[in-house]
Amino acid sequence: MSVAVYLRVSTKSQSVRAQRREIERYLDANGIADPLWFVDEGISGAHMTRPGLAALKAAIFRGEIQTVVLYSLDRLARNAVEGMNLIAEWLRRNVRLVVITMQMDFSGEIGQMIASLLLHIAQMERTRIRERQAAGIAAARAAGKRWGGRKRGTGLKADPSRVRELRTRGLTNREIAKSLDVSTRTIVRLAKACGGQP
Repeated sequence: MSVAVYLRVSTKSQSVRAQRREIERYLDANGIADPLWFVDEGISGAHMTRPGLAALKAAIFRGEIQTVVLYSLDRLARNAVEGMNLIAEWLRRNVRLVVITMQMDFSGEIGQMIASLLLHIAQMERTRIRERQAAGIAAARAAGKRWGGRKRGTGLKADPSRVRELRTRGLTNREIAKSLDVSTRTIVRLAKACGGQP
């Protein structure tokens, strides 16, 4: 029986390095050596056709995995229903699920209920972000402005405490940038300046 780690980023321009560093810290702190790594890079969580996830699910089905470690719940699924079904299946198989950004261990019926709630909250947050973005685009077009982002140097700086809060929720740099209406580069620079992970 082994510990498995699942990592995912949505686009080819993103990297799993930041997720991997944080998970490696958790593994080292808990004396876990040689986990099995399952990775999906440049694949959206909006659907479940992911090679890394498929391999992980197959290993769990064969009874080879005892614990799954995630960076955040939304790395597993963007759709709350699909994500909850997957978590429920794993918990029924007595697979322990650890999410390090939340410092939570989801086990049994209580863990399943909490995971369901958090997945729905994350989905609601993403919906609000998309709605705000769509409203901003519509307002810009109505004002006769070309939509395509700000010119370099004209954007407002993001609030560092808000950036940290959204990172804790598991949002990617791109999602945080959209939420705060700044460039992804600004979020990366801000994270480095604050001593965090880019």
